[in-house]
Amino acid sequence: MELDQAQITIRERPWGDLLDLSLKVLARHVGALSVLLIAGALPFSIVNYLWLASDLRDTDWAVNPPWLYVGWLIVLIVWETPVVTAGVTLYLGQVLFRPQADYGQLVRDWIASLPQLLFYQVFLRGLMTAAWFIAFLPWVALYCWLTWLNEIILLDRNPFRAAYQPRGRSDGKPGQTTWSRSNAIHSRQVGIRFLQWILATALGAMLTLVIWAAIGQLRQLMFHTEILDRQMLVIWLPVAVWTVVGYFTVVRFLTYLDLRTRTEGWELELLLRAEGDRQARQLT
Repeated sequence: MELDQAQITIRERPWGDLLDLSLKVLARHVGALSVLLIAGALPFSIVNYLWLASDLRDTDWAVNPPWLYVGWLIVLIVWETPVVTAGVTLYLGQVLFRPQADYGQLVRDWIASLPQLLFYQVFLRGLMTAAWFIAFLPWVALYCWLTWLNEIILLDRNPFRAAYQPRGRSDGKPGQTTWSRSNAIHSRQVGIRFLQWILATALGAMLTLVIWAAIGQLRQLMFHTEILDRQMLVIWLPVAVWTVVGYFTVVRFLTYLDLRTRTEGWELELLLRAEGDRQARQLT
């Protein structure tokens, strides 16, 4: 692995270019990314259906749309997204510096990160999701504050708690924890990143509706089904949502790289670390 020979050129990019680059990354790795996304989303989709099936009553949905089912489905998917897309994030982190992923290492990294994923992205995110019904706007702002928490947990791999050296040691320094690293990352360029979050949410909603409507039109033309039926809600709506979630997982990953490049000079750090690795290999 050569840190100065990334598969994607590490440099600052406008957000529009990151959206376009995400499509190119998806096209190049569509097979692996699709398998990882399906493996993560399928168990949760089954659980969601079993949980929400009672909200799908056999009524005239053209007159009484099943908004309760759709609303709860979106809330659950928002909560589940970090866990579902963990494999996708780990894969992207690997292929950034390698021509092929090491799936054994991917599984080991996922297992090692699981405790923090469960605490931050299941327990803490679950509390925040529930709190949306109490105070919507403040918790949306806090959600934005945790945008790149998955990348920090899975790729940076900071400890959950800081480990202090014994007092009196000259090298005694507190380590940077996942939470402190998250605070440091998310406190940079807050206004721009919040605006990007709003735009991504609006764009994601429109893409979901376009994909879902396109599926409905194709089913109607090919099989003469109704535009809105049980299959459209149970199968094709989650498919449309998770497809868009997968795309924006790639966007979020690339945006994280861009933020580190803009605020930490990450491309220079990679060059120095790569040169240090080469010097160390020559000495040994």
